[in-house]
Amino acid sequence: MRRACLVFLFASAAGIAPSQEPAEPSRTVIRAETQLVLVDASVADKKGEPVHDLTAKDFHVWEDGKEQTVASLSVETATVAPEKSSKHYLVLFFDDSTLQMSDQLTIRRDAARFVGAWAAPDRYISVIDFGAGLRITQGFTSLTAPLTQAISSVQSGGQGTETTIQMTDRNQTAPQPGIQSLSVTIPGMDASNAQSSPRPVANRGRGGPPAISEEQTAAQSGKPFAQQDLLSGLQAVAESLGSIRGRKTLVLLTGGSASAPSATQMAALISACNAANVAVYVANPASYKSLADGTGGGAILNVNDLVGQLGRIAEREDERYVLSYEPPESPAGSCHNLRVTVDRPSVDVEARKGYCSARPAGLVASAKPAEINTARANEPKLAASLQLPYFYSSANVARVNLAMEIASEGVKFDKSKGKPHAELHVAGVATKSDGSVAGKFDDAVKLDFETAKEAEAFARQPYHYEYQFDLAPGQYRIRVTVASGATNLGSVEAPLSVEPWDGRRLGLSGVAFSKEARPIADLAATLDDSLLEDHRALVAGSHQIVPSGSSRFRRTDLRLVYLEIYDPPRADPNPSGIALRIRFLDQSGNLKRDAGSVNSASFPRQGSPVIPVAFNLPDSLEPGAYRLEVTAARTDGADSVVRTADFEIEP
Repeated sequence: MRRACLVFLFASAAGIAPSQEPAEPSRTVIRAETQLVLVDASVADKKGEPVHDLTAKDFHVWEDGKEQTVASLSVETATVAPEKSSKHYLVLFFDDSTLQMSDQLTIRRDAARFVGAWAAPDRYISVIDFGAGLRITQGFTSLTAPLTQAISSVQSGGQGTETTIQMTDRNQTAPQPGIQSLSVTIPGMDASNAQSSPRPVANRGRGGPPAISEEQTAAQSGKPFAQQDLLSGLQAVAESLGSIRGRKTLVLLTGGSASAPSATQMAALISACNAANVAVYVANPASYKSLADGTGGGAILNVNDLVGQLGRIAEREDERYVLSYEPPESPAGSCHNLRVTVDRPSVDVEARKGYCSARPAGLVASAKPAEINTARANEPKLAASLQLPYFYSSANVARVNLAMEIASEGVKFDKSKGKPHAELHVAGVATKSDGSVAGKFDDAVKLDFETAKEAEAFARQPYHYEYQFDLAPGQYRIRVTVASGATNLGSVEAPLSVEPWDGRRLGLSGVAFSKEARPIADLAATLDDSLLEDHRALVAGSHQIVPSGSSRFRRTDLRLVYLEIYDPPRADPNPSGIALRIRFLDQSGNLKRDAGSVNSASFPRQGSPVIPVAFNLPDSLEPGAYRLEVTAARTDGADSVVRTADFEIEP
């Protein structure tokens, strides 16, 4: 993956690191990374056996038809020590809409046997069903028991009827630590019913992968659109995999289609897979051979030997070469074709067929205070609201989830290929309390619509924008400037106070308000931050919580709150629990409602130090201004932490 970034950091760890020493807030660390494209390739001989003895001189890489110089070659293999082995990701995607019940029973039994035979601590497998809707039946895990249970759920005829078949769990391994999801229910909260009114948002800045609506199904849209929905679902899954580092494999188990897929939609799907570094293998590939060929995957020609076929796929992914080269200069966001060959006769090479360059995320330290002050004085006030919740990614490193609601009427649309097109340029600056500049970011958002009517609908409501960046604890002022084309729409400012957290004691994140919850369509949501690239979604229970750029709510709004508790591992074999207390005060500090406490005994921890929590604001709150007070405390009284956030309910 191509990355070229200067990230403003105060600690080097990417995941939760409880033993890490506190970072020094006064010292700025700039991390630079070389511009390199990483290309994963697996090579097999004519018998299908991996080829082990290749060197960099044996490989040739072409980008857009021009050969590039291979800078380095490494071998990733599952034969090394487990703690050094790279992780492998495999998605089993069951197209239940085209598989007959008898075929499903056979395929699922074979898939379960494959899981039992090939389970390993470094092989993470996910199960997805597409029938009456797109459903992540099991997120990534290396445990055979939940995978076998997920595979055993058979969808009948695409109508959502389930039959459970008996599978054998052969090789269950120890639980794997990682980010766990939890939705806590307190009076007035039912996360399973968390919904939001749809709104035509063209792009969410760095808002993560698109949501898959539970209503976007073949059953509801009719059989003529079943294939279209399948390809849309595959594209959304591929995009959600883009934030996971390294090569990923998706196995499409389908009965095929009598009609050829849309060339335009297939091209978009292949592009999304290559951008996310996803190889697709297809069973019954008559309709989707181009998808396998275009992503560096392959065809599963003999489904009667599915266990063996899946095993060979896993074996090839277990041992792969990783090539790197320095690419020619190109605009951020541009996509490029790749081709890999080997100077060895009678071998088969499977490698990614393309990549897209990415704009680096993060804060970059630059600009002088005088320049910032001058620019601030000359800018109009932006018609927008801004919220800055933060969540710890390691000791004394907070990931700020900037969220904005920007008035859309000022966005200027032009015509691009006869269709409405606009670009927003977003620039952010973080200044410390002494006036010095902590860092800045620059981002560009493209807005494209099919018709002028869609562009007009976009202009009638605020545009939601998100961006994530890292900061050390301290007091800041965040200023964001937005331009549409050559027109400066103005800037908006907000203070930000990031509290310290040393990674050893009980911790609590900032508070994110939300008006929107989506069913999870993000396979990366439950993985540890250290496995991800940039954006991390806010996920609790079965929903992704979208942080709002405003803390003002209408009475009819969905009114959610999201936060995270950090409970580092402790030496005590019987550690005390954690109680979360939630209170609502008026602006004078008078108690208006005490929602009570929730004890951590109900938290499905499974070794994770992070507890995501979501709840909604009580419907009984009258219009007015309030202060939310959240207290996390150990039940033995040894430790506690408090966070507050102001919000308003409109009449």
